[in-house]
Amino acid sequence: MTEQFQANFSKDFKDVIRWKNTSGYTVPPHGVVQAESFDEDGVFYNVIRPTDVGDLFFLNGPTAVPDGKYGSSLPWDGHPQLAQFEESDVEFATGADIIPDSFLLGEGDRYTLVSNIVDANGANIGSVLNTGVGGQERKRGLMQERLICATQTLNAIPPYAQCAVLYVTPAGTLDFERTAGGALVIIDVANFMEGLWIEEGMYVKIEKIQGIWEPYVADCPQPCSI
Repeated sequence: MTEQFQANFSKDFKDVIRWKNTSGYTVPPHGVVQAESFDEDGVFYNVIRPTDVGDLFFLNGPTAVPDGKYGSSLPWDGHPQLAQFEESDVEFATGADIIPDSFLLGEGDRYTLVSNIVDANGANIGSVLNTGVGGQERKRGLMQERLICATQTLNAIPPYAQCAVLYVTPAGTLDFERTAGGALVIIDVANFMEGLWIEEGMYVKIEKIQGIWEPYVADCPQPCSI
């Protein structure tokens, strides 16, 4: 019998990230967890307490999740989410970050605090965005299509191609980031450059500038085509 996931959110499970707590500890309400691996059969992430290696983290809902049990998190879709902080003196509109070996957030630049921290039954709860201080977003990926050169940089719609998002595991390896349904997370990447193209299957680093994802680092086949 498949164990039921905790209903942390009043949304259909197709809209939430499902995970199993394999940390050895109870995840507190609004605590941050780190993706360790993805179970393709069960369609859920195995999560642990955050480490100092890795870059895929989720926020628990308002219900504590004991070790070995299942929880769920909202995807990072540009909307703020509630997080529990270690301290209450983090200032509004400043940065926040994970604390290794803790489910609570502290100071840093991974997230932006967009509300004042309030004392919710003894816990320091604030609302954060996943854009980091200054709103910059960067990701790693593997191109799923060939991204061709722009015909011209000015006054022309650039070519686009699909890119699968990667994340760093706690072991320091790369793996595909997955949606709630287990599919690869795909981003449309634009190319404004006339002298660079990127082949399908190549590793890239992409950044979001004024709402458009663009490559800023790209691997190339041999011989190099850049």
